[in-house]
Amino acid sequence: MKNKNFILLLLIIFATSIASCNFGSKKGKWSESDKEKYYKEMLSIDLSGFGESKDEWVDCYLKKLEANYTSFEEA
Repeated sequence: MKNKNFILLLLIIFATSIASCNFGSKKGKWSESDKEKYYKEMLSIDLSGFGESKDEWVDCYLKKLEANYTSFEEA
């Protein structure tokens, strides 16, 4: 009986640890591949109207998207 309880406990711990792992993006912290997709998309848009502050604007906009969407695709 103790063996069964021990195995059940191990399974619960294992399942909990797997469930708590985030392998992709989430709100507030996109994966590197999502960030790369975002920057690639931003390079294809004419943002010359922002002048010297273009890079700052692109970075700021990324932070706002990350805060509101779980991934680049969702955004």
